[in-house]
Amino acid sequence: MMPKGIIMDEEEKQLLSSRKVIPYEIEVEGKKYYPKVFIPNKGVKSVVWRGVDSYGTEVAIKFATYKDYIHRSYLEEATRAAKLRGYAEFAYFHGAEIKELQSPDGNKIKCVCFIEEWVDGETLENFIKRKLITPSFITNYVKEMCEALNILKEGVNFRHDDLHLGNVMIAPPKKGELSEELAVKIVDTGSLKPYDSPLTKEKDDHGWFTEHLRVLFNRMLFRPNCQRKPLSLMEKRFKSEIFPLINSMLEEDRQIALFDPSKIKAQFEHAYTRAQHPPKEKELRLEDPFDYISAEHIASDRLLVYLFAESCPWVKEVTSPNPLLLTGPRGCGKSMLFRRMSLKALLHKSPEDIKNSEILGFYISCSAELRNRFGYITSEAIIKRFQNEIIHYFNLLLSREIANTLLFISQRDDRETLFGFGEIQEKEFHDFLMDKLGIRKEERLRLQGVTHSEHLLEIIETEMSLCYEKFLRGYNLEFTTPKSFVAELTKFLKSKIVYFRDRTIVFLLDDFSIHRISESVQLLLNYIIWDRQSTHIFKVSAEKYGAERVLENLNGSAPTADITREFREIDCGRYYIDLSDKGKTEELVKFAKEILDHRLTLAGYKGNPALLIGDSYYEEGTLAKHLIAQPKARDHYHGIETIAEICSGDISALLEIYYNIFKEGKVTKDTEEMVPRHIQHKAIVRVSRRFLELIKSYQPMGEEMDSIVTNFGVLCHKILRFGKDMAYKEKNGKTKSR
Repeated sequence: MMPKGIIMDEEEKQLLSSRKVIPYEIEVEGKKYYPKVFIPNKGVKSVVWRGVDSYGTEVAIKFATYKDYIHRSYLEEATRAAKLRGYAEFAYFHGAEIKELQSPDGNKIKCVCFIEEWVDGETLENFIKRKLITPSFITNYVKEMCEALNILKEGVNFRHDDLHLGNVMIAPPKKGELSEELAVKIVDTGSLKPYDSPLTKEKDDHGWFTEHLRVLFNRMLFRPNCQRKPLSLMEKRFKSEIFPLINSMLEEDRQIALFDPSKIKAQFEHAYTRAQHPPKEKELRLEDPFDYISAEHIASDRLLVYLFAESCPWVKEVTSPNPLLLTGPRGCGKSMLFRRMSLKALLHKSPEDIKNSEILGFYISCSAELRNRFGYITSEAIIKRFQNEIIHYFNLLLSREIANTLLFISQRDDRETLFGFGEIQEKEFHDFLMDKLGIRKEERLRLQGVTHSEHLLEIIETEMSLCYEKFLRGYNLEFTTPKSFVAELTKFLKSKIVYFRDRTIVFLLDDFSIHRISESVQLLLNYIIWDRQSTHIFKVSAEKYGAERVLENLNGSAPTADITREFREIDCGRYYIDLSDKGKTEELVKFAKEILDHRLTLAGYKGNPALLIGDSYYEEGTLAKHLIAQPKARDHYHGIETIAEICSGDISALLEIYYNIFKEGKVTKDTEEMVPRHIQHKAIVRVSRRFLELIKSYQPMGEEMDSIVTNFGVLCHKILRFGKDMAYKEKNGKTKSR
């Protein structure tokens, strides 16, 4: 049981808080100090005044109850505190002396007066109530505190012995300093004890430090107004990473606890890194070759790059530095291709690939980022009232993707040699966006160790949350960015960063479809998307007929000749079919093989597409002739060539067929024999029938579409079986039954 500590009684505290007792001048160790303002605090043994010395330098003047020093010398504490002079992590200690003050009733109040550096700022306890707590803040707070704890233990062999949240200050830079960094500063060094002395309080320094982290951990879930906030994927990973670390710090057995400051610092830094970049070995391995059928499910850009088939037939058309509308059915690979074109994904390629790229892509998913925010808005009145907020949010969304990409670049060794993005350019970009977003000077301050890129990203995400929060509550923002914001941003980037100068900045707006983004919102955002600029372009993807209004001019009329000429449409499905019609099936086959081959390799399979699926072979020469000659056969549909043509560019359908063939053929990692043709046929037919049955479920015209597809299939069957071979007739002057 801890011994009961000595406290200052309430009467004494009130007297020492009064100007009637505290003199206007007090001398300590031969130097004069002038108490100015009483500072309310939660201390139980002392009161604090803010004052100045003879030269006007601000100091903290602490009056501690003498009862606490009856059995020990205050000089001993003063000597210990003096040993911390020179360490910037601690408030500078000036001196101490016993003083007797006169009370209004003539009694003497004996106390010990400590003089310490005055630290501007606010206590950690108050700071976390006003500020958004982020992973970078926690990580760098741990770094600063571990430095201080290590100084106490290894440098001077003391413990602070009163390290509660009120004795840790978050201090801004001093007036006139160019720095925009906040610093962690420990105050009230009057309770220092030898490190190995018996513990007389409930918590030691490590215990209080763990309590700081517990509070910070919990505050990550809330905004300064105590409302819960949604966590980003990175924040969720960070919380899951540090939770076991904090638990380990709480372990009573110091032999197994995470206790050493240097180890705590290292573990939290590793946790922060892992939260930003999940381990590469996990990214580059698939448990099953058919994991991640949809590109939206692939969290890792590095994995996406390895899964992407460079032989994609329309890749050259889409990656050109020209604006375009990429259309096609869901699952045809639009999202995969757009994400592959992003600079963030390109960073996982070789330096040579990065140098050779003609574009700078920034990927935006409308499905993930805009649909749940503004996709449901169809009312013209709401659009008109909140058009500034919607445009502002869209501007922030584009800015966040750029800031996030530049953060990754800032962590590379070749940031300057390859990209020309050094610390100077990083700060210039930070300051530019801060100005454009109207961020106040106070909000620009960041904890020591937090980079400009990290801080900027956190500011943008905070502004996005604020914008959406105001919108939900029906309030307009006082400040919003204009429609010209993106043009100003890209112009700045091209003028400051070498890698940007000779390349086209491309915003890859994915799934800008009518069922994701309402027509009203599409028309509003067209002012930004179709703003002709020399510094940037937009490439937009959508389902077929899902973004017709994208090609309309700003007055809402039909597409103009200029727009349709400059803003080309590429239909993936039509492109794929055209290749087949022109006899360029080798491109389709190569694409179909490469998609499967990458997945088998990443899943550790011994077999490859040629070995497991094989080529399509028909004695009659073609599939059509085989169907005529052997209508009752059960091996029509087999081989890579047939599968490639069946899918018509629908990658999700292609992978679904491969999956069912592997399942029916019982293919494992060690299989090196071809799946029999009749099993391939069975799997393909089963998948096709399932897709056909799904048509009925589509609303509102599922039944009608099913009828059209079924009758079209019957027509094709009859033409194939009973039609006439016109080519034969032209050649021989007669008709030959097919």
